[in-house]
Amino acid sequence: SGTLAPSEGAVLFDGHDITALPAYRRARLGIGRTFQIMRPFPGLSVLDNVAIGALFGHGGGQAQLARAREQARASLEFVGLGRFCEQRAEELGGPGRKRLELAKALAMQPRLLLCDEVMAGLNHVEIEAVIDVIRRVRVRGVSVLVIEHVIKAIRSLSDRLLVLHHGVKIADGAPQAVLDDPAVVQAYLGRKRA
Repeated sequence: SGTLAPSEGAVLFDGHDITALPAYRRARLGIGRTFQIMRPFPGLSVLDNVAIGALFGHGGGQAQLARAREQARASLEFVGLGRFCEQRAEELGGPGRKRLELAKALAMQPRLLLCDEVMAGLNHVEIEAVIDVIRRVRVRGVSVLVIEHVIKAIRSLSDRLLVLHHGVKIADGAPQAVLDDPAVVQAYLGRKRA
């Protein structure tokens, strides 16, 4: 997403090297992301938090605030937060803030959505709701890359899994094959279960 610079290698998106591009330029190319640690813009409504994504997202965003707010309302409805538009964003609870993160990223109209631990801290019902939102995002034709430890979500959303352990790739392939890989089981569930 451009938040951190790579220490080596290159980042390619749609066949173009974007390694040196700052985050805002990557967003305009169509890369949206959520953050594990949710930090809504304080003092702003839920609607205006999401409108910021529409203003600065893919294709240069919506230059007019009224149009950006329309896009924001649509994104909030999509994630199930439509009735909270006028509420201050910092008043949302944890599950609401997770959905707010998704709405902000979706308002950017991404072609690639990067989700960082979007289900961390949620209960089973809330996880199911977020899984449903991500499935509907995929149906729209958006590619989704999910960093997640909730196995239920990984199993139900993934076409391909890549597992890193201490920054080293230990498995890559079909979801069930990767989840059954002894190196993955040992790294994430412990030696006794491997």
